[in-house]
Amino acid sequence: MSKKKAIRDRIKDFRRVKASELFASPRNWREHPKAQQAALRGILEDVGYADALLARELPDGTLELVDGHLRKETTPDQEVPVLVLDIDEDEAKKLLAVIDPLAAMAEANTDALGSLLAEIGTESDALQAMLDDLADANDIDLDGNDPGDLADPEPQVDRAAELQKEWGTETGQLWVIPGKAGEHRLLCGDCRKDVDVSRLCVEKVNGCFTSPPYAEQRKYDEASEFKPIPPGEYVDWWEPLQANIRGVLADDGSFFVNIKPNCVDGERVLYVFDLVLAMKRLWSWGFVDEFCWERVTSPGSWTNRFKNGFEPVLHFALSSRCKFRPHNCLQPFKGDPSKATTYDAGTANKVRPSGFDTVGSMRSSVVDGALPSNVIQVSGSGGLGHSAAFPAGLPSFFIKAFSDDGDRWLDPFLGSGTTMVAAENLGRICYGMEISAAYTAVILERMKSMDLEPVLSD
Repeated sequence: MSKKKAIRDRIKDFRRVKASELFASPRNWREHPKAQQAALRGILEDVGYADALLARELPDGTLELVDGHLRKETTPDQEVPVLVLDIDEDEAKKLLAVIDPLAAMAEANTDALGSLLAEIGTESDALQAMLDDLADANDIDLDGNDPGDLADPEPQVDRAAELQKEWGTETGQLWVIPGKAGEHRLLCGDCRKDVDVSRLCVEKVNGCFTSPPYAEQRKYDEASEFKPIPPGEYVDWWEPLQANIRGVLADDGSFFVNIKPNCVDGERVLYVFDLVLAMKRLWSWGFVDEFCWERVTSPGSWTNRFKNGFEPVLHFALSSRCKFRPHNCLQPFKGDPSKATTYDAGTANKVRPSGFDTVGSMRSSVVDGALPSNVIQVSGSGGLGHSAAFPAGLPSFFIKAFSDDGDRWLDPFLGSGTTMVAAENLGRICYGMEISAAYTAVILERMKSMDLEPVLSD
């Protein structure tokens, strides 16, 4: 009987080394897209280094990486933990070849993975997007909705420059994209210019949903004409935009704005509150409601506040009788039916969302379901790699609740195209504006992946 071969401990020593001083293996075959780098940066910022890079020492004293090339690329100026292995070149080749494939062969226990994902979250948008994608890839439902209900192709943000060359996108181009309800329209232009908005919106729109630039908080395509807005100048910068929206919005339409102020020196910056006051007091918009988009994040600690767990969606309208279809958003009823207050779906357009405090507090007398509250829970990334990504479920909620089949919606900051994806899925038409020619190409590619055929208009 042969003896089982002993497993050797090949760890030589442990060191902390500046990442830039590590030598990348010339045989490394793994390529890491920008989205993966962003997700890793997120976990490093949230948790820090929780494992070590693997390297072997060459005769000249150089440390050559065996595993950890992505971490080296992500934090080149930091000291990183390194396990130095006592292995030769052939053994290093074997480890390079099999470390990742062996991990990839593991099968997921979806129940255990779903429980884990439901319990964690992160302050990093890129990392949260990766976790959401992991749930989607394993068909894990984190929010009570069937992940297969809506088509939501991943935008190829990491290929933006390449896609721009393929599509030949440039400022001023107008693209028409035939969809199930009619023609979507996409203009590479500036939503603060009335001539651009008039060119895009050939018909009145029934709703507008957008996530505008967050002042100076995020980086956007530097090749576009957009420049970050100082918080003190935000209201003045917004004025022509709201005027353009007013000019194309139907009388019973709604304008939804997803934006949240950052914190500086321990307190919230006030530009979003200034914006709400200006919308009401300077420009006479009705401030209908404030929705809470609940975003699960990882634990965090600050000197005077808790971690952020939500983003607002502000609801403005030109009339107090804006179109409202709450029965389109019924959820499974939870609770004792005998104790539920009922409502008549036939007159539901007369009801306002501020009257619903909890899921299940209002039960339909016609349809088996309950009205949601103004706290929204949706999962999904909506645009991994984009600086202001949101999932398709977010605009989908508002499109369903505040419009009818075939209605038109506008997103003046279309980004990676998520609002247009939601509109197409729900049988609505989307007019989208995007100032970046590179992101315009990302949107076109995303629409093509939904079996739609964009056509450049004369």
